[in-house]
Amino acid sequence: MTVEEAQACNAIGPKLIRACEQRWFDYLDAPAASINALDIPLPVSKRMELLCLPDVERTTALMRKAARREV
Repeated sequence: MTVEEAQACNAIGPKLIRACEQRWFDYLDAPAASINALDIPLPVSKRMELLCLPDVERTTALMRKAARREV
C-alpha cells in the first residue's frame, strides 16, 4: 500500500505497485492499493487543500479493506 500527496496521474506509488505486482504476483496475498490526492488542481485555501489530500480516515479504511482482502 502506498500513500502520497501527489495526484495519481503524477504519483510514483501506482507505478511501484504495478512493478511489484508484475514481478511478485504469485507471492502476494492481496492486491496492492494506493491512496493519492484527488486528481484536481490543489486549491489555494488550506481548508480546501486538506479535503483533497489523503487523510487518516481514508488510509485506515483502505488498510482495513486490504487486511480483509477486499481491495
